[in-house]
Amino acid sequence: MKIVMGIIPCKDRMFLDRALLLAKPGIDELTKLADGEYNSFDVVTDLYVGVKQLEMIYIINEDVPEDRDQFIAITRLMSPEYQEGYAGFSIIEFQKNSLHVFCGYLLPQFRHTGIFTQCAEKMEKQARLVGAPYLSLCTAIDEPMLTHFGYKKTYITYRKKL
Repeated sequence: MKIVMGIIPCKDRMFLDRALLLAKPGIDELTKLADGEYNSFDVVTDLYVGVKQLEMIYIINEDVPEDRDQFIAITRLMSPEYQEGYAGFSIIEFQKNSLHVFCGYLLPQFRHTGIFTQCAEKMEKQARLVGAPYLSLCTAIDEPMLTHFGYKKTYITYRKKL
């Protein structure tokens, strides 16, 4: 299974409205885990104003040059069969010293298929391409010792020097 990833033009409602038909349920699912740190409305607003960028992930069945990812993802999104091959999304933001993956979501049927590894590799290439010195991301953690002391599980941030 191979993927393409494409960033959706954030200030163009034609693209973003269509993409959110697919991504909004995943955004809702992730915001429920955020313990009030952010909500779906805030995330979607940040996408519309350009603070964050939505990147769609599609499954493809052919070998394509990586420089065609963006074109293929947008073409898929705008096709009548835009749901076909949709696997998930990531939401990224440019911070002072890093390209930060605010959140990522894969549909349940794709979570244990190796797609995450492909996404991570493509994301790192994108960060290098834009000249970001670091790539960072947040993920859920589970540390039973801390919950024993009354801490609530939320997120931990990882950062990689490129």
